[in-house]
Amino acid sequence: MALANCRDCGAQISTTAKSCPRCGAKPRSALGALATIGKAVVHVGFAVVLIVTFIIVFRVVSSYQ
Repeated sequence: MALANCRDCGAQISTTAKSCPRCGAKPRSALGALATIGKAVVHVGFAVVLIVTFIIVFRVVSSYQ
């Protein structure tokens, strides 16, 4: 039996526990962590697209002046 820290209260709980006995928080699943990473990648990708679009538009507009 391995122990891990609860994500909410920090108490050590079993990795097989359905919830923390101290605060009742449910442990994160690997799929939930992967979804969080995927959302972060989407947000960063969207920011990159906006920045590149802004740079292109700025260069086009400044070339007409």
